[in-house]
Amino acid sequence: MDKSEALKQVSENGMDLLNLPEKFKKDKEIVLAAVSNEGAAIQYADPKIKSDKEITLAAVKTSAYAFEYVDDKFKADKEVVEIAIAGDGYTLEYANEKFKKDKTIVMKALETSNLSNFTNIDKKLLDDKDIINLAVEKNGQDLECASTKLRKDKDIAKKAIDNSEYAFEYIDSSLKKDVEFLLSVVNEGNFSTIQSHFDKSLYKNKDFVNKTISFGLDISLLDKTLLKDEEIAKLALAQDSSSLQYFDKYIRKNKTIILPIIKNDSYAFQHVDASLKKDKSFILEILNEENFYSLNDEIDLSLYNDKEFVLAVAKYDISADKIDKSLLGDLDIAKAVIKKNAYALEYFNETIKDNKDIVKMAVEQTGSMLQYASDTIQNDKTLVKLAIANDGTSINYASKDLKNDQELVKYALNQDGLALEYVNDRFKDDKSMIELALKNTERSFEYTSDKIKNDKEFVLKCIKNKLKILEFVSSDLKKDKDVVYNSVKNYGTELQYADNKFKKDKELVLIAVKKDWHIYSEADKKLQTDKDVLKILEKNDEYIKHKNLKKVFSELKSFFDELINNHKDFFEEEQSFKVRPGIAYDKFYLNHVDGSYDMSLHGLIHHYMWEKNLYHLFLNKKDLKICQNVVENSPESIYGPEDDEPLQNTLDEIYADTISFVGKKLIDLGFDVSSDFESYLG
Repeated sequence: MDKSEALKQVSENGMDLLNLPEKFKKDKEIVLAAVSNEGAAIQYADPKIKSDKEITLAAVKTSAYAFEYVDDKFKADKEVVEIAIAGDGYTLEYANEKFKKDKTIVMKALETSNLSNFTNIDKKLLDDKDIINLAVEKNGQDLECASTKLRKDKDIAKKAIDNSEYAFEYIDSSLKKDVEFLLSVVNEGNFSTIQSHFDKSLYKNKDFVNKTISFGLDISLLDKTLLKDEEIAKLALAQDSSSLQYFDKYIRKNKTIILPIIKNDSYAFQHVDASLKKDKSFILEILNEENFYSLNDEIDLSLYNDKEFVLAVAKYDISADKIDKSLLGDLDIAKAVIKKNAYALEYFNETIKDNKDIVKMAVEQTGSMLQYASDTIQNDKTLVKLAIANDGTSINYASKDLKNDQELVKYALNQDGLALEYVNDRFKDDKSMIELALKNTERSFEYTSDKIKNDKEFVLKCIKNKLKILEFVSSDLKKDKDVVYNSVKNYGTELQYADNKFKKDKELVLIAVKKDWHIYSEADKKLQTDKDVLKILEKNDEYIKHKNLKKVFSELKSFFDELINNHKDFFEEEQSFKVRPGIAYDKFYLNHVDGSYDMSLHGLIHHYMWEKNLYHLFLNKKDLKICQNVVENSPESIYGPEDDEPLQNTLDEIYADTISFVGKKLIDLGFDVSSDFESYLG
């Protein structure tokens, strides 16, 4: 490579300086071209060249991040420092310590960065109102950096909290019990974050409690004296009825307070006093069709020993297993309960299960309730037929004699072909009965006799009628060419049930793939890459998309596998998962998988897919244009389609699969990142 080639290469990609011969890393013209393209390339320059101020200025003007790699003498050079922090205030972190005592420099850095990004800022500056005011205006949590004196300053504290509710943690403890101050800063938006830092004394202050209940005050923290207060109870319950659980028994048994709450939110009933849960008149007053299910499990079981109560609530579809055993032979209760819910028949005694009128009521709703009827009724052809009319497979619960009744069996098969499983074996060998079942449900072939499953003539007849039955025929017929070919000609997916020898039969595989491309994966491995098979597949848009997505997954995993292997020593030494892979803005954190996409693992996946043309494998021209706009104009974001759920699902799968791979890889290498990747690894 000559100099002109080297110049051209670094002018197009400055980071390529890394791979150039050493002589070019000492060449000022080449290094200048490299840093003018990508400032961070200065890290690869020869030490002597790095001591050149012109080179250094060009690098930090191109990218403020280059300041991290400049010669130490320039980290003490005010001109260079000012240019760097103008680009990104964070770079002050790499500057000579003297600048962390310089108010002007620190103020300038704060225009584009946060105070908490810097270490070793001079303590005098942390006691400077101008510095702290500017810091909390940008990031309220920077109040943490302020001096003790300024954390007591109400104006600064309020400004910080207005910017970020998380700043409340860092205000002085005296302000955390100052009711007037607190009421000036809390609101519905920030209250849930702030209240965990309140001084305990506030929960005894009725005025404070009254004024903050509407913000979501945690009632469980109130002083016991306030948990008996009716005024507070009414306010709290109007806000959140579940808070009833924290109030004193006096409140929880007060019907005047409880009644309107239950009518508005029946789930609050679980928190009322036990005495109300067995109060028949109170429960019947509040009970209705809409709230029954939420109240049912909380009603005291003693009430289900009361016939009047059970009859009153039977219309709500009660759980019969709650009814006291003494009432499970009561005809009135049985009629009332089973009329609403046929499944209740299971719990009643044998007298009820032998009552034709009751059983008729049940099987008319759900035929399978015949299983709970007495032996006598299971042998009653009229009632069994009634059950079958509702559900053909109910013949399963008929007597042995009725399962052998041709008329009844035929009736059942007409209702549901799957009833063939439960009838007498003679019908499983009866072709006319089997054809009746198959006409209704082709899967009923599974329940035919072994003789039928090996009857080639009958099987071919079924296949000719377009029935998918190859899964259930005998192993001998799965090896039969006529049977298999005819079946696969109907449905390509039938290849999966054929004997393995057919999966090596190119002619048959071609037939199957023409019918359904998905079945190619069932073919012999050699045929999956056969040119004639591929010729068919390559004409299918769905297959092309499937193939391209496999390539996307493969390339992403390969990239991250190599990236992590190359950085594992750095990760160990620095206890940071920062990488500079030469993609996009060249700074990402592999363990950033939640929150902002900026510098996150999502961001790296997104930019890698764009730069390596992986998006081009599955996005259409319109979507590619949208994606390009995101890359060029919102590099801190990632691409997402507009109103295209299938495409969004595909992207979600790509991100989830890749992030899971990265998380597992880091964990396998011994890094403690389980909590970072918890939502992806489970």
